[in-house]
Amino acid sequence: MKDKKKLSRQEKEILFKGFFLRFKQGNFSPKENAIIDRLLRKYRSNKKKIELTRDQVDEAEKRFRIFLQREIPELRTAQTAYKYRRQNRALVRYGMAAAAVLLLIVLNLPVVRNTILQHTETLTAQTLVTDSFTTQRNIRSLQLSDGTVVYLNVNSKLTLRKDKFTAQTREVWLDEGEAFFDVAKDSLRPFIVHTADGLQTRVLGTSFNIKAYNELTEQVVSVRTGKVQVSTADGEAVQLTPDQKADFNKTTGVLTQGVADSELSQEWRKGKIIFVDAGLKEFSMRLKQYYDVEVVVKGNALPQAMELNAVYHHSTPPKEIARAVAKSFGVRYEMKGDVLVFGD
Repeated sequence: MKDKKKLSRQEKEILFKGFFLRFKQGNFSPKENAIIDRLLRKYRSNKKKIELTRDQVDEAEKRFRIFLQREIPELRTAQTAYKYRRQNRALVRYGMAAAAVLLLIVLNLPVVRNTILQHTETLTAQTLVTDSFTTQRNIRSLQLSDGTVVYLNVNSKLTLRKDKFTAQTREVWLDEGEAFFDVAKDSLRPFIVHTADGLQTRVLGTSFNIKAYNELTEQVVSVRTGKVQVSTADGEAVQLTPDQKADFNKTTGVLTQGVADSELSQEWRKGKIIFVDAGLKEFSMRLKQYYDVEVVVKGNALPQAMELNAVYHHSTPPKEIARAVAKSFGVRYEMKGDVLVFGD
């Protein structure tokens, strides 16, 4: 896996910027995003700022190859590595040299240009006055200007407004989809997440997951750490502590409190597809979301209230998921291109 082209120091710096631009724009797979996110967390604890030598850059390139091969199994054999390189040229062909600088950071070796990472990973209300941050087919993580880290699931949309994210207030809008919030503590500025139908989630400093897809009847807030208040537009409110959840039915307007598996609810950040008491609507939505597969159910082959409980990695073929579901409900299934049909 050696690069045929020897890059100059200037080229490496340019590619380094391009590497993180690609990361910022959401063009990495969930696996790659998870790797980079872990590296970025280590980066923030190291504030050294010293010039790199050529030997250090070369050594880092070698170490990064080893690191990437260990973290992405597809790169361990010649055949699969060739296929992966064709699909991820920006990362594998030139990204080795670009990401070498990042690896030096996590190895606690000297590095310059700290501002590159700070710029690419931070979103401010100033830059998002009327715009929204939307993921497509990738899981994304971003850091808000107050230090809060937000993870956005596939096909999710987060909005910041200039007059609502200031020195006095912290409010964001999860317009669509699912997000995990690790909120920076600030006793003077509560952090408020608005979702559809007037639901508000209010915290001071905690971590929690919100599932608020427009296609689904219910919104679910699950708390991992700290204390969260969830309230409706009518003023009804519940207080949540770790491993508790609030379910809001958008049709009836009813808000209920229950027990949650907070770890499981945010496993999607690791590229997993989570079904917790999922109905047919959510099952169909997830297959469309991750695989662009349409689900068709003939008659009553699958019940609307499936109460499906399962966890799959995003790399699991949709046919394998279909087989497991069909077996559980004793029905036939057939894959016709991008259409999955259940029932005779």
